[in-house]
Amino acid sequence: MNKKIYLAAFLVCFSMGYPMLSQAGILFSESFDDTNLAARGWYDFSTVQLSTAEHVSGSTSSIEYRFNQGATTPASGKILRKKFTETDSVYISYHVKYSSNWEGSNRPYHPHEFYLLTNLEDDYAGPAYTHMTAYVEQNEGTPSLSIQDGINVDESKIGIDLTNVTEARAIAGCNGDSDGYGVGECYASLDVPNGSVHWNRKKWRTEKIFFQDSAGPYYKSDWHFVEAYFKLNSIQNGKGTADGQIKYWFDGVLIIDHENVMLRTGQYPNMKFNQLMIGPYIGDGSPVSQTFWVDNLTLSTARSTPAATDTTPPTVTSTNPTKNQTGVAVNGSISATFSETVAPATITTSSFTVGGVTGTVSVTGNIATFTPSANLAYNTSYTATVTTTVTDIAQNHLAANYTWTFTTAAPSSGSGGGSIDLTNASSGGGCSVAGRTGSGGSKVDLLLILAGLGMEVWRGRIQRKRN
Repeated sequence: MNKKIYLAAFLVCFSMGYPMLSQAGILFSESFDDTNLAARGWYDFSTVQLSTAEHVSGSTSSIEYRFNQGATTPASGKILRKKFTETDSVYISYHVKYSSNWEGSNRPYHPHEFYLLTNLEDDYAGPAYTHMTAYVEQNEGTPSLSIQDGINVDESKIGIDLTNVTEARAIAGCNGDSDGYGVGECYASLDVPNGSVHWNRKKWRTEKIFFQDSAGPYYKSDWHFVEAYFKLNSIQNGKGTADGQIKYWFDGVLIIDHENVMLRTGQYPNMKFNQLMIGPYIGDGSPVSQTFWVDNLTLSTARSTPAATDTTPPTVTSTNPTKNQTGVAVNGSISATFSETVAPATITTSSFTVGGVTGTVSVTGNIATFTPSANLAYNTSYTATVTTTVTDIAQNHLAANYTWTFTTAAPSSGSGGGSIDLTNASSGGGCSVAGRTGSGGSKVDLLLILAGLGMEVWRGRIQRKRN
């Protein structure tokens, strides 16, 4: 492995606060610091576009993929492939950033981004119709892992569950549910007339949008660290066992985690991963001109533990307002400062709450902030809580929930106007005006209100209007 490339990846992980991977199990790393990719084993490309303006800290450039409006493939580079040592399991990590106007496809599918192919395909295989292709991508902001195995479809048994009938079947769709995650998708290929050939897809995705449009820990136009892992299921007594694994981490936090999936049947016991393809693709054409960048990509056989293991949990070192503080402004935000940088994805409206208050959360480094949707109530006690869901970058959880209480200020004098004595109102004696009209109203306002009620002020007292 190129030592210069590995050192660059090492320094970037360190500088950005992500766990540093040990060298064991690494298949290859790519820093995209120059265009001499062919010398490092990449193929099936003509040109690539690197960006020296967009890159992670410690890097000098990233690879750029720019879609023109209406285009299905990027104008700046299309396909990149690289072969690697055959393996039952593969881990991929990379940093990614999307332009501020990124819309993706505006469809429930695409763009495709990263593909993992197996030793059952040739060096230039199309990824959509294979013995098995695994995908790593995001659709409309939601991270996604998926598979296709269209070549394996039994065309004579479309829509029939063959799981307990034969190993000569597809697992991503068309021939039943092999692992309890649904029958997948099955559709006739548009490339073949009369619908005689079917393609398929099975997808695992998050419900939450992680690549978001608004500034904050999930902003799509900031750099994020993506990790994904696929492990082929075992074959026992000639049959596939649903013990395969798929996982996805966003900025160090595991958000997709399944260890009971089927990725191959007993028909292909020697199937192994051996090819990475980067091929951004939007089948219906890009809805806008948009760009994304990738930096410091690594492939290995497993997700390594941090080289220098961090086992120290984060703690809350200070808060604003402070514990038991009184006279707190009703229009302010609430923040907690931690002993170290926390994983942005773990700061949510469920892990950082203020009792009885709705709002939004954000995080910068080691400071998390809760911003109420509306002003707090006057002279009211509130309890803020940070839960053990919060972790540092090494995924150490807060040891215990941290709570603190504060009390808001009372309303300032004069802010609500004067008071009215209604003691004698029911007996016909009128009612007196006490105090003074404050900044919340005026004498004219009061007179208009009284007139509408058929009342008037007479010699400093409020009474029914005289006829």
